[in-house]
Amino acid sequence: MNKLFHTSEKSRIALFAFLLLLYTNAIAQSNLIPNHSFEYIDSVSLRVVSIPDAIPWTAPPVNSSDIFSENSLDTFNRPPFIGNYNHLNIIYQYPHSGKSMAGIITLMGYNGNNYREYLQAPLIDSLKSGKCYIVYFYTNNWFCYQLAINNIALSFSDTILPSNHNITSINSMIPLPSHIMKQGNPVITDTMNWTPIAGIYIAHGGEKYAEIGNFHPDSLTDTINMCNQSQWASNYFIDDVFVIEANAYAGKDTSIAKGDSVYLGIEQVPGVQNNWYVGSSLIKQNTGGIWVQPQQTTTYILQSTICNTTYYDTVTVIVSNVGINQLTNNNRLLEVYPNPANTNLTISPLANLKMIEVYDVVGRKLEDLRMSRLGNEIQIQVSDLSSGIYFLKATDEKGFQHTAKFVKE
Repeated sequence: MNKLFHTSEKSRIALFAFLLLLYTNAIAQSNLIPNHSFEYIDSVSLRVVSIPDAIPWTAPPVNSSDIFSENSLDTFNRPPFIGNYNHLNIIYQYPHSGKSMAGIITLMGYNGNNYREYLQAPLIDSLKSGKCYIVYFYTNNWFCYQLAINNIALSFSDTILPSNHNITSINSMIPLPSHIMKQGNPVITDTMNWTPIAGIYIAHGGEKYAEIGNFHPDSLTDTINMCNQSQWASNYFIDDVFVIEANAYAGKDTSIAKGDSVYLGIEQVPGVQNNWYVGSSLIKQNTGGIWVQPQQTTTYILQSTICNTTYYDTVTVIVSNVGINQLTNNNRLLEVYPNPANTNLTISPLANLKMIEVYDVVGRKLEDLRMSRLGNEIQIQVSDLSSGIYFLKATDEKGFQHTAKFVKE
């Protein structure tokens, strides 16, 4: 449930918790992006190869961007396995959520003519002048045999950009402003995990469309040759696009077994100040989402300050009496080698993994570790880690969690 309070006194947090619990109907976050995860596909044959099948998305200028769906009859467009290159699996990725995701070319390495593909969606409602909006989406580098780039961004426009299947000229760069980019605009190299790109946008009013892609020319785009192959193309998956009027969002009420953990909230958005409370006790600062493992049913309070306005939201985690040891297929160990590791750590998963996180011994999540996947083998580059003990936490496609401990020499 979301509720705006014009107050900032910490001493009143406990009162807010009591008042918020009096409400019984949750107010859902209103995402202005229709078909935000590309799940609704209009395709009789399910040989989905074009973004217009995910109504109402288009792909200026020539509708050449792709949709990848687990329901596709075309093996090249059916994740998690997509295509091959010299008889090697080159893409092994699940959508960030659901069964579908989009794919775009963000730079053509051998071409040098600013070749681009884009995504475009009409907003459900025009943006309001002076209003703050939370914007985020997820991207993933396709596979090892290509270029990784920076400049992946979302832009807002007042008018639609035309998309025409009949245009035969080469796709060219669209010079829109990059309103939302990953903080610091790094080259995105992760081929295993989905990378969130998030930020705050203050509307001038009347924006009606959102576009995603690389809006910079080749000459102003940084690249990394991922596997020392001949330069080919830069391809990225896109999934779960959100444009939400500023508010706090702690997540949906959920139930877990005793001893299990659950993730609350959303990705941290640059420019948003977040504090998490249980009652009047501050438990976490400066993070949009947290992992919790309550031993009894607990209500968490999220305080978010966005554009100088403070919002509150609550989420309740209901804990059942089933012990963790009674759950099947949960918290299984991963096999990792070599252990101790020096340069690279390889994971032999017991299941198809969708997300892998690495933590140090004090529980800090490590960011920007390079991970790659070829078939079922997952490799993490650990050469830059300090010597010590680290923990892996992985989630498979069924939501089960797997853990491992390794030593960096």
